[in-house]
Amino acid sequence: MKKIILATLMSASFLFASSDDSVTINATMQLMNSGVDSIQEGFFYSDKQKILNGIEMIENANNIFGKIDVKDFVHKKNISVQVVNNLSDHMGEHLQDMKKAVDANNYNDTTKSFGEMINNCVACHIAIRKW
Repeated sequence: MKKIILATLMSASFLFASSDDSVTINATMQLMNSGVDSIQEGFFYSDKQKILNGIEMIENANNIFGKIDVKDFVHKKNISVQVVNNLSDHMGEHLQDMKKAVDANNYNDTTKSFGEMINNCVACHIAIRKW
């Protein structure tokens, strides 16, 4: 599993070096998707490590996303850069809450924080994609 995470992070890092933000954004979203999948699988199979691995993947993706100039793809659609940045900040908070809950073996709170994180994802997609 660690090899998969490392390979995913390395590919996202290489894509970040690209000058094309759309490629970076797509790679970052794919990394977030992999993290969500890992967390869900961890819930289904009662696998604490899969949940933590998923949280780590999403944190890394969120950090990459934080380095992208969102003005390049937000202003084209008249969306507030601050809205997108706030959602990214809240994502980090929800991930920290999830980690604390997992460490305390409190999976009810973990799922609540996971739901809040997914709500952030959907809110961003609504803002960016006019979903």
